Amino acid sequence: MHGPTRWRSGFIHVDSLEPLSQTEGTFSANLYLKQPDDVHSYNGSLSPGTLQIWPLKYTRTQFYLNAHTLSKLTTTTSAGQMDLRQKLGSPVTVNVEPGDLCLICVQRPHAVAGFKGGSRVSLQGFVEYKRGEGLVVES
Repeated sequence: MHGPTRWRSGFIHVDSLEPLSQTEGTFSANLYLKQPDDVHSYNGSLSPGTLQIWPLKYTRTQFYLNAHTLSKLTTTTSAGQMDLRQKLGSPVTVNVEPGDLCLICVQRPHAVAGFKGGSRVSLQGFVEYKRGEGLVVES
């Protein structure tokens, strides 16, 4: 398998590398249509396609102080992925099923457990939030 699913434990990444904000943000909306049929995942503790989210909270200063580690969220190197797993700690895991809708803050590290065969199909869009304003849905 090529692409992000080749990472047995999941490919840790962010969709936007910028400091978190309490007043505005972008969320990825993922509607799961199909999960992999292969129940024999690479990582025995995770079902294929399991969503993992690292609920990091950091100030703007902490973001810049940890920029070296956080920059690895945009690379695909094995060394970078191993370093991220060590430094970020354990993720929250979400076992998603077809029909589930998950909203993920695009600045939070997340991954999907790898799988050997089958397909994972989802529809994705984005929801923009600004305090005091309406939500904006983008596709």
